[in-house]
Parts: sequence; structure tokens; C-alpha cells
Amino acid sequence: SYEGLIELITYEARVRAVCSSVTTTTPPIIFTTKQTPVVVDSEHSFTDGFEGERCNWELVNGDLTNKWTFGTAANNGGEKALYISNNEGASNAYTINSSTMVYATKIFTMEKGAYYFEYDWRANGEVVSSGTPYDYLRVALMPANTTLIAGTSAPSVPSGDFYNNLPSGWIALDGGGQLSQSTDWVNYSGAVNIPTAGNYKVVFAWRNDNSQGTQPPAAIDNFSVIKLPCILPTELAAYAMFTTAELSWTELGYASQWNLQWKETGASEWNTISNLDETSYSLIDLTTNTTYEFRVQPNCTDDYWSDTHSFTTYCEVYDITKQTTIMEDFENDVFPPDCWE
Repeated sequence: SYEGLIELITYEARVRAVCSSVTTTTPPIIFTTKQTPVVVDSEHSFTDGFEGERCNWELVNGDLTNKWTFGTAANNGGEKALYISNNEGASNAYTINSSTMVYATKIFTMEKGAYYFEYDWRANGEVVSSGTPYDYLRVALMPANTTLIAGTSAPSVPSGDFYNNLPSGWIALDGGGQLSQSTDWVNYSGAVNIPTAGNYKVVFAWRNDNSQGTQPPAAIDNFSVIKLPCILPTELAAYAMFTTAELSWTELGYASQWNLQWKETGASEWNTISNLDETSYSLIDLTTNTTYEFRVQPNCTDDYWSDTHSFTTYCEVYDITKQTTIMEDFENDVFPPDCWE
């Protein structure tokens, strides 16, 4: 045995008999060291700005053209980042007609509880007129024993609509859907609850098909994870009517009061309601046919909120006895039109 090796490095070893008359050696044994799990708990957090001499993430690229790499072709502060490249890191660009499914992962040892993840991302890719994405980035947490294979078809590409749904046992760290259509850096932050202590992998997954696309592909910078002092509310739900909505959430422990924030989707400012004693709240005087979102914060943490939950109020009921006409010519590009199902 030999100690002091570096993780994720490929080594060669060979043996020669200690004999003055023997000069030949065995054929080399080639092996790659495994990744060492990083502990994140109440006393240990983790931050990676990708500024080191080497990338300490496992890159599952296979022999594909478009690969996860590490270098200076992209960054959001500092000099380096983790990104997709088709030329060994010289540029943050991808070959559009070369199908790809590749992963960058890191293993963390985590306790049961709530964890707050943050990173900066950029990815353009391709979304067709129907709204279906074909080139995109996904970020998730998954069991550490999950085997990932780079490739262009199953089992490399998860089954189903991977752009909206993750395989069983994976936890979304991207808001629940694909990340794409941004040439500017975007900050993501959100908290998730870890139900069982153990080892988990953070995975950055890039997928592109072999048709259309726009540069640049995925890039990641300034990744961090910390353990929160208490578990955040889950199972946010809303029962919306025309101008009202009944909001609710599930408390998993510790908190006795909650702060609630809500706003119309797209608005910059949140409305805040503080020190709620119940795990529900009624909103009134909303606008019909309008999408809103809300989030909840327990009183055991001042800085972190649950993921947001969106809901849409009902369309206005038209009273034909009081209105002279209703006209819809179905010429809009969006079908069905608003307030039609």
C-alpha cells in the first residue's frame, strides 16, 4: 500500500524483482484514485471558485467531443471556471452537431437537515418554438452510488423528459427545470432538505443534441454549500380562486413561527408577512388570471428561504347578461389563448 496519493489522478505502477541479474519489469498497472468525500455539516461549509491548479471535480466525459473542463476560457470573477469545451478548454464553446451527455460531480458527506446551495451559471443552447429544450444544463443532488456514463443515448441520457424531470432519488438544485437561454451569468441559490445522512453527489449535467444550437454552452462558477441551522418548510401548496389564494406548507421541526413572502411572478419586490403562528395563510385582493409565487422562512434562520411555489388565479367570469360581446379570433401564437382550456 502507498499513502499520499492525490484524488482523481491516474497513476501507473510496475514491479521488478530485486535481483542483480533481472532488469525487466511487469507491465504497468494503471489506476485512478477515487474522489474523497467533502464533509459539510454544522461546522464545515464548502466553497469552490475553481481557481486552483487543478479541478477537484470528477469529469465524466467519455470520448465525446463536448466535454466538461476547467480553465480560463470563462469565469464570473477570478480567472477560472468549470465549463463545456470542444477544444480541451481553449474556449467555452461546443460542437453543435455532436450529441452530448456529460457530467461533472463532487461527493459530499452530509447530515440529515437543510442545506443551502449557491452557484453562478451561464448556458445558451437551443430551445425550439414549441418550448422544448434540446441543449441545456441541469443541476442536482443524487445518491453517491449512482453510476453516470457519458454518451449520446440510453443509458447515458436519463429516460423521459430530463429537462423537466429528474431520475428517482435525485433532488433538483436548479429550480426544477433546465437552465438555458442565457449568455449572461445568472446566480442560483436555494435550499433543500436532506432526508437521510450519508454521501451524496452534486452533479452538473450538460446535454445537447445534434441539430441547432447557440453559443455558449454551460459554465459554472462560485459554487458553495452550507448546512442551515434548521430544516426549511417543504410541500408548499396553494389553492387559488379568482382573487384569493389559500397558501400552506409543511413544517419538519424546530420552527414555531414563520415569515412569508409573496409577489406577482416577474416583480422585483416581495410582499412580506412576519411572525405567522400557523402553517397557512390566506391572500386576498389578487388579480384574476395572474401568476404569483411565494416562499416561507422559519424563525430559526434569518437569511434563508424555502424554494418558491407558483400558482395562478382563475380567469374572470364573464357575465354575458352585463357585457355586450366577447371576441376571440384564435390568431394569437399561444394556444390555447388565455382563459381557454
